[in-house]
Amino acid sequence: VLYGVIWIGLIATFTRAAIVVAGLQTVILFDTRRQVTGAALAASVAVGALVVGVLVFPSLATFVFETLTWQSGSSVSHLKDWTNGITAFLEQPWGYGLGTTDQTAVRAGLEPLTADNVYLKYAVELGLPGLVALLGTLACIGMAGFRAATRSIAAAARYMGVAVALIILGVLVNGMTSTMF
Repeated sequence: VLYGVIWIGLIATFTRAAIVVAGLQTVILFDTRRQVTGAALAASVAVGALVVGVLVFPSLATFVFETLTWQSGSSVSHLKDWTNGITAFLEQPWGYGLGTTDQTAVRAGLEPLTADNVYLKYAVELGLPGLVALLGTLACIGMAGFRAATRSIAAAARYMGVAVALIILGVLVNGMTSTMF
């Protein structure tokens, strides 16, 4: 029941990418704990909820289709922001400085150079060194989690390793459509 409440909260408050990532993390968590039936059940419940949602709210089908085919307003704005970010990064690969992207720039009265992508935020603000530092940090944390998940003797350490690895997976995927830091 508590897990269901958490999912309702996710669906009500987070982006589509965050919901997909959380679902993926759930299935992977069940799989790593050798609970294949739990993974199958979680996937079945998600598909069932989507089918029920489409039946109850017919406009949901259009929303899902537009999301998957990158035709929604959100998708179009992501593509525009990413194009601006890539262009800005290629024009000045050493960075424009802190506060030149996303809501930070807006609050300062500036036109943001990019938005909606943590990788482009680091690349545009801090340049190539900042992007490499971000990716290196996430890779090291993810590898440490994976190593703990696969090599630890204690079950608690393995579960913590799985949690860390799944969190990093979530950050890596969700970072493509948001700036969570």
